[in-house]
Parts: sequence; C-alpha cells; structure tokens
Amino acid sequence: MGSHYLFKCFDCGYEAQVSGCVDVGMACKTVTVMCSTCHELYDVMISEEPWEDGPDPTTLDLKCPESHPAQVWTAPGPCPRCDAEMANEGLRVMWD
Repeated sequence: MGSHYLFKCFDCGYEAQVSGCVDVGMACKTVTVMCSTCHELYDVMISEEPWEDGPDPTTLDLKCPESHPAQVWTAPGPCPRCDAEMANEGLRVMWD
C-alpha cells in the first residue's frame, strides 16, 4: 500500500501531495519527481510490476505528466519553485 504526504514550503507557500520517495501499491510502483519546467512535484509510475525490484529510478529517463524531463525527488528535498527545503506535514492518503 502506497502513501501520499503533504509537503509544504514555508518560504513560498507551495504544497504538493506526493509520496516523497519510491512507493509501491498493488498495481504499480511510483517515484516522486521534480519538474524544473513545470516547477511541480509529481508521482510517476516506473513499473507495472511492483513485486519486482526493477531498475534504479535514478537511471531512468523520467518525465513529468506534461512530458518534460524530470529528476527523482526524495523528501526532505528542495521546493521546485524557490529551492527552500520542504516540510512533511504528515500522511494525507493511502493508495493501492
């Protein structure tokens, strides 16, 4: 079962509800990415076989939902808008 947390930047007010790392549900494996074009955090699917180890996400050609190049983001990490460290405001939803 995967988890989404609320991450908040107290410098600029940006908020995102994402896993903050590699996460696994029953149907897929995701990783949180930061898009420097959109200036957003997203969870993107990296495998439809979550039970297998799969590739290291840092070696993948990751894209945001808008198809821009993205990089792995791991909490606590920088805000995609102002680069200040984002704070974990706690669990918001569990997904599967």
